[in-house]
Amino acid sequence: MGNALLVASVKDRQAVALADAILPFDNLRLREIEAFWRAFYDSATSFALSRSQLRSICCRAVATGVSSLQGSNSRIAEYADAAFELFADPFMQRRWQPGARGMHSQQFSASSDSLAAIDALEFLSAIAFIAAIPLDEKIDLLFDSWDMSEDGALDLDEFTISLKSTLSGLVKILQPVGPNLAVRAANSDTVVNEEEIVMLAESTFREITTCGVSLSKEKLPAQETATITSRRNVG
Repeated sequence: MGNALLVASVKDRQAVALADAILPFDNLRLREIEAFWRAFYDSATSFALSRSQLRSICCRAVATGVSSLQGSNSRIAEYADAAFELFADPFMQRRWQPGARGMHSQQFSASSDSLAAIDALEFLSAIAFIAAIPLDEKIDLLFDSWDMSEDGALDLDEFTISLKSTLSGLVKILQPVGPNLAVRAANSDTVVNEEEIVMLAESTFREITTCGVSLSKEKLPAQETATITSRRNVG
C-alpha cells in the first residue's frame, strides 16, 4: 500500500493530502530545515528519536528561528507528540546502537527490552521534501543528510538505507483522498515494500554511477568503489 501511495502522489497530486500531524511542519524555509538538522545533531546520538528527544529538537529549532512553530513550549510539545505518533511504527519495536547514527531493527516480545523510537531520517527527509524551497536546494539538502560518512559521496549502502527511510517517511505523511486508495488503505498498512525499494535503489545507483563514468569518459580503478557525488562537487 505504501508504494501505491507514492505512485499515486506522482501521477495525481490531488489523490493524496498531507496528514494533519505534519501540517505544522509544512512549507518550512531552508534555514528552518537546517535549524532542525542542527538541533538533531546537537542533541541526538543516533538516528533513533524518542518522544522526548523529538520534543527537544523542535524546541531547539524554534529557539533558533523556526517561526512556523512559534508558541508556548507546551504547544510545541503537542506538535512534536503528534508527529511522533505519525512516524511511530506500531508493528516493530526498534533497537538502536547507542553512540552511532545507524539503526538495527528487530521484533521483541518484551517491551522492557526495547525503546519506542522513530527514525530521524524519515522525519527530517519528509519535512525537507515538503519545504518551500526550490527542487535543487532540496536535492542538495537531502544529499548532505544521506551522506552519513560525510565524505561528499554516497556509496550503495548509504543510498539504499537513506532512500528507504526517505520513502518510508513520505508514505507516513501522506493520506489517500481518492476513493479507491482510501479503500485499499483501510485494509492494509502503509509500509513501503522493502524488497522493491532495495531493487529500486540498486538499479538507480547503478544507472547514475554508470552515467557518470560515461560522461567523464573515465573508468573506475578496479579497487575503487562506485559512489554518487553531489552536483556541487562536479566540475
